[in-house]
Amino acid sequence: MQTLLYLKAHWHIIIGMLIVLGLAAAAYIDWQFVQLGLYGPRDTVGNGITVGLGGTVFYALRVQSHDAAFDRDFGPLRKALRKVDIPQNAGAEQLGALAQANPDSFVVHMRLADARRKAGDTAGAIRALEQAAQLLPALQGKQNPHIAIAEIAIEQKNVPRAIQALDAFLKVDGNDVDAARQRAQLLEPMGDAARTAVAYLRVVDTDPFDSHAQTIVGRAALQRKDAPAAVRAFRAALGAKPADVAVAHYDLAQAYLLGGQSAEAKRETLAALEVAPSFEPAQDLLLKIVGGG
Repeated sequence: MQTLLYLKAHWHIIIGMLIVLGLAAAAYIDWQFVQLGLYGPRDTVGNGITVGLGGTVFYALRVQSHDAAFDRDFGPLRKALRKVDIPQNAGAEQLGALAQANPDSFVVHMRLADARRKAGDTAGAIRALEQAAQLLPALQGKQNPHIAIAEIAIEQKNVPRAIQALDAFLKVDGNDVDAARQRAQLLEPMGDAARTAVAYLRVVDTDPFDSHAQTIVGRAALQRKDAPAAVRAFRAALGAKPADVAVAHYDLAQAYLLGGQSAEAKRETLAALEVAPSFEPAQDLLLKIVGGG
C-alpha cells in the first residue's frame, strides 16, 4: 500500500527519469552508429530521432537481460552492428576477405560495396549492398543500402532495378519524400499512367506543395471522371507556383467543367488566356464553355 502511495505521489519524477534514460539510450546508439561508420558527425541529430525509439528499447533490454529470448530477438542485429577492425585504406580485395570472414557485418559489406563501386565493379557493389540490406532490413534513412543500389542502377540506366530498390526502401521508410519523388519520376516516362499517378499521390501525401505531382494526380482524376479530386489537385498545383501557369489554369478549368461548374471553368480559362493569349487548348475550351457544348 505504501509503495502505491509513493508511486502516486512521485509519478512525475519517475516519468522524468524514464524519459532521461530513454534519451540517454538514444544518444548512446547514435554514438555506436558513428563509431561503426553508419552516420557522419552531422547526421547524428536527425538520425537519433529515426532510431531513437528502437535504440532505447534495444539498449534497455541489453542492459537488463542477456537471456536466450534476447539473443533470439536481437542476436542478428547485434551481429550486424558488431564492430570489426577495418584498415582505413583497405581495398576491395582485402574488404572481400573481411566480408567472407565476417558475413554478418553490415559495416564490412557497406565498405566493400563502396570500394567495389569506386573500382568500377558495379555488379559486385550491388551484391555487397544486397547482402548488407538483408542484415539490417529495417534501416531507415539514406544509409539504407537500397538507396545506393538505386543510385548505381540509375547510373547504369537500369530503371526497373532502380524502381525495385526504391520500392524496397519505401517499405521501411515510407515518409521519405525524396525517394518517393524519385520513384515517381522514374515511372513517369514508362507510360503506365495509373501506376505513375499512384506514385505521385504518395508524394503529395508527404509534400502537398509539389506542383508537378499534384498535376499528375489531377490528370489521373480527370481521366477517371472524378471532378472533386481533380479540382482539389489542380487547385493545389496552381497554388504551388507551377512552371506553366497557363496550363495550370487550363487544367483547373477542365476539372470545373467536368463537375458542371461552368462559371468557374470560364474564369480559369480566361485566366489561362490572359497569361498565354495564343494557347489553343484554352481557346477551344472557352468556345466550348460559351457555346454550351
